Amino acid sequence: MSIFGEIAEDILSEEFDHLTGSDYTGEYLFISGWLNGHLGTLNLEINTAYTGTDPDLTIEEEAIFKQLFFVSYYKKKNRDVLRGIDSGSDWQTLQEGDSRISRPSKYDSARSWRGLAADSQLLLDQLVTKYTLYEAAPRQVYDYEG
Repeated sequence: MSIFGEIAEDILSEEFDHLTGSDYTGEYLFISGWLNGHLGTLNLEINTAYTGTDPDLTIEEEAIFKQLFFVSYYKKKNRDVLRGIDSGSDWQTLQEGDSRISRPSKYDSARSWRGLAADSQLLLDQLVTKYTLYEAAPRQVYDYEG
């Protein structure tokens, strides 16, 4: 199994553990394909030059790659909800006699997805900062003796 498949399985087991059968397979294919197609984004974030279908990523780089996926995933979900706000009727409460049906507002859902995207982006920025700080090679070496 390629590294993209392994990371996709990690994401599915951690975040999408409710999926089974064909839903699991479809989401697995989507995530592994997304990871394969966005290796260049990882390279840009952490200043690397990985290529091919099976790069040798460290644990830290895998964590950053997962977070890149979550940022993209949450932003896409937010756009999907916002797209749905313009179409159709947006009812929040229906009441007839003693019966009452309520559902959350699409605006609240969009706000939640936006919050998740912002939190993921913040964590991604922290991971990238720590990675580049500890993986950076020194630019200049000072020799006291020479």
